Amino acid sequence: MARQLEYFPNLVTMFLTRSREKGDAPFLWAKHGGVWEPISWSEAARQVAAFADSLKRIGIEPGDRVMLVSENRPEWLIADLGIMAAGAVTVPAYTTNTTRDHTHILGNSGAKAVIVSSQKLARNLIPAVLFSSECHHVIGIEDIRTGQAPGTVDFHHWDELVGASPT
Repeated sequence: MARQLEYFPNLVTMFLTRSREKGDAPFLWAKHGGVWEPISWSEAARQVAAFADSLKRIGIEPGDRVMLVSENRPEWLIADLGIMAAGAVTVPAYTTNTTRDHTHILGNSGAKAVIVSSQKLARNLIPAVLFSSECHHVIGIEDIRTGQAPGTVDFHHWDELVGASPT
């Protein structure tokens, strides 16, 4: 018997529905200390919801843009779904972008926040953020050290916004 097509009003609703169905089954995989470890559907859904709430708490409103600079990793998907769940719009950027590229994207999108995965990718991004008049938040998936004066931009760590994963 063929499965009947389901209608979902948006991607976040579809994801949350599937996460309730799949529960603790593995959904995403990440390498930690040389070992591949799963993230369950329910844990990913918890992180999406926590991230969406945190975005709202730091001032992201429906319709705001949030730039995402990251290689392919579980946090990319969780961030994208969390941005959508908060009612905001993801502005994806290439990991190969120069500072000039990032400045152009920030200026044209009006992004209020950026998510960046690593210190390496932050090197080209942070100067563009400091030049931007709209972007006031940088969220580092990994530890992002900038050496910038406090008060210019608010820096946040991913783990603080999604809550630590259960071990």
